[in-house]
Amino acid sequence: MAGTALAAVNQPLCAAHGLYGDVERGLRLLLCPGGGGFALRGPYLYARKGDQWLLCAPLGRGQGLFCVAMLDNDRLRVCTSGITGVQTVGIALNNLSKTVIESLIYTSVYVDPVEALRSASRSCGLDLSPTAADTAGILVEAYMDENCGTSFDTVKQLLDGAITQLGGETRPARIRVTNNTPGLELAEMLDGRSRYLYVASPLLLPHGIRGEEHSHPPRVLVERILNALGLKPSSKPIAWGRLRLTAVGLGYSLCRNKRRPYHAAILPGAVLDAAVNGRLVEAYTSGFGEHRELGWGTLLPVPDVPQQERKKCRA
Repeated sequence: MAGTALAAVNQPLCAAHGLYGDVERGLRLLLCPGGGGFALRGPYLYARKGDQWLLCAPLGRGQGLFCVAMLDNDRLRVCTSGITGVQTVGIALNNLSKTVIESLIYTSVYVDPVEALRSASRSCGLDLSPTAADTAGILVEAYMDENCGTSFDTVKQLLDGAITQLGGETRPARIRVTNNTPGLELAEMLDGRSRYLYVASPLLLPHGIRGEEHSHPPRVLVERILNALGLKPSSKPIAWGRLRLTAVGLGYSLCRNKRRPYHAAILPGAVLDAAVNGRLVEAYTSGFGEHRELGWGTLLPVPDVPQQERKKCRA
């Protein structure tokens, strides 16, 4: 999206320094040219038909989807859904010489978003076909300060209908600008009513969390991490799923022609039972952890946790 924004305003793709310098430059020209703050939330898989909608986030690495469905009469339902993906092995190429870049072999899992949404709709008991929906696809929510000097109509004029590259394999995708913000709807509905927060995108841990803290017992470590993120954990901070700590890559820089470094992170796949500082709406739109303005650290408010399947015992 940042590269498409730079092209829309006739700016060069590479003209800044820093880890995400050009990404931030493109987003600022698009979302906040007058100064101030902006933030992206997501990405999600999303489909909407009238008042019904379905919002899904990754459930770990290739393990499925965690979804919230808006049913009739403003009823919410939380569910999980499996996905079927195709895994491939690829190599990185030098864009100029078209030669292989050493040590950059990677695996990719490709998922059909239409089939994933159709399967999730069935799992949530929602009769919503993505091909017949008012809108469906990969959703990224953008939030801007009031003094940013731009508007929805301006963003729509610049980006709506543009073709962009999606992912490291540069698959083409068409951008549609919509004013649907289901994540914000959830935060407004659940403010003061629920403490459940789903880790919807990898949460990059603050640099202040040192390596020696890993010597603490897991329970103490989790509480220390959540406190450092500005959350107030309950006596049982992991309400559902598993909290996985690992190192994630921060993407590939086309301008520097190399991978960005790794960063300690919490992977998607857990529901936290923790209170936020202040209102839930502001906490959701701002995000948590490092580089949260770029979509990292999206914690999606949810009304409940998925029902656990009970295994039947055989006599």
